[in-house]
Amino acid sequence: MPLFPGCLQPAHAMAIQRNLVPALLGLTVAVTVAPLTALAQQGPSPTSRLTPQQQEQLFPEQKQLWLKHAQARMAAMQAGQRCVQAARNPEALRSCLKQERQSNMTLRRTHMADMRALMARYGIQMPDKRDRRLGPDGAGGGWKKGGGGAGPEV
Repeated sequence: MPLFPGCLQPAHAMAIQRNLVPALLGLTVAVTVAPLTALAQQGPSPTSRLTPQQQEQLFPEQKQLWLKHAQARMAAMQAGQRCVQAARNPEALRSCLKQERQSNMTLRRTHMADMRALMARYGIQMPDKRDRRLGPDGAGGGWKKGGGGAGPEV
């Protein structure tokens, strides 16, 4: 059964299927394996370096920070919902969505700063955002330079 049953040119459909399926399979493998490899290269988690007593002390503070962050996210989502419901034209909707994106970014930054401060009190240095993105060898990977909609490098 061809992947493109409505295609009027069976030879063209078969060529697409012959080229597209292996490419998608390769992309699926690359997207699945790359994060697992990165995790394996990172080594033990920062909290595994703590003694059981330190981990026990850290847990309630960590839990409290996550609950505070969740409550702030819910409040921001409710505000965004109210804004979208009140929007009467596309410009107002765009303004709501922009405001929601900015709010989410601020919440994430605040939460990460709070987590870094908590971890620092226990002598754990959290990696900087740039360190995580670049990986151990600094190569990065990511998207091709120059745009063109080519997607990720595989």
